[in-house]
Amino acid sequence: MNPLTKMTEFFLGQPGHAGMVAFLLLVAALLFLVVTRKISWALILLSITWVLYAMWESYCAAQKYNIRVDLLFIYPGLLIASGWALLLSIWQLPWELMVGPRPRNQ
Repeated sequence: MNPLTKMTEFFLGQPGHAGMVAFLLLVAALLFLVVTRKISWALILLSITWVLYAMWESYCAAQKYNIRVDLLFIYPGLLIASGWALLLSIWQLPWELMVGPRPRNQ
């Protein structure tokens, strides 16, 4: 079984799992704020995106939809948005935090 199928099964019909991801992203945004003293809008917007997906998944589960063509668009969008936000947040981290203090020239 490939990883994409496992991800699909983990989130399909389980809005709580997407809610967990949204919560963890908010915690990551809070840690980013504490460490860098800057707000990571990318992580906050990504968390909102995952909350919207959780709401959509809850609606689809309540309607008992069994053929989900919408996921052909939602999953790639979530994957691209997640990668973009995580890379952008890592890019904004201070250099010293990632590799340590710069050596002094003597």
